[in-house]
Amino acid sequence: VCAVAGSGEHEFDDAQRDGLSNLKALIEKNNYKTRTIKLIEKPEVPKDCTLLLIAGPRFDYQPPMVEAIKTYL
Repeated sequence: VCAVAGSGEHEFDDAQRDGLSNLKALIEKNNYKTRTIKLIEKPEVPKDCTLLLIAGPRFDYQPPMVEAIKTYL
């Protein structure tokens, strides 16, 4: 499971109220791997991402990021 970060999304490593640390623990408990990707740095979804999690971005994605998500889908 790849979680997109860099545009204000909720994050796997955040244990605060809006964070996804509990979700990360549940996913990993079921033998899935998790990782965070930053499309703003490299606008490409890695081929080994089986599931792409986009958890509430607060900022608009730039066109290269949108294209990377479209290509993934």
